[in-house]
Amino acid sequence: FRAQLLAACGFALFAFIYMPVYLRLRQAADAAAPALPRGPLVRLLPAVFLCAGAAACFASGGPLLLGGMLEWSGYEMWLPWAMFFVPLLAGRLAWPLAARLGCGKALAWCALAALAGLMCVFTGTPAAITAGLALAGLGMANMLPLLVFMIMEAAPGRGAEVYALAAAALS
Repeated sequence: FRAQLLAACGFALFAFIYMPVYLRLRQAADAAAPALPRGPLVRLLPAVFLCAGAAACFASGGPLLLGGMLEWSGYEMWLPWAMFFVPLLAGRLAWPLAARLGCGKALAWCALAALAGLMCVFTGTPAAITAGLALAGLGMANMLPLLVFMIMEAAPGRGAEVYALAAAALS
């Protein structure tokens, strides 16, 4: 539970502090001049690691929390994991919708859905945890791909470095 709390705090920090700062920096950079090749990598790298870490903690800890509350074990545990991974898959399949919204808006909606799911999990009731797992899975589905795409767009020619950093974050 401590690891989940730390991941939740990191995700909340990302959602409430890093995203508005990043959006303001991006608007200023777009207005002033083209972004420096290294700037987007340095600014977005913490977001990539926070997103990957939060998703990993949520994917493992959330279903275990729900299964423990309901005293489930063995084959009964497929349902809590499905409550996270099925919406995660649905969100990834909805990538064209996210692309149509634009990176900034889609990332904001994803962060809000994931944060709402996190808040549901912290209520502590099995029904809210179930809804929270589904919301978090849907929200976290495209956060990391959107961040990687934004970095690739802002730092052309550095694709290998971006993919290496994303792979390190997922590890």
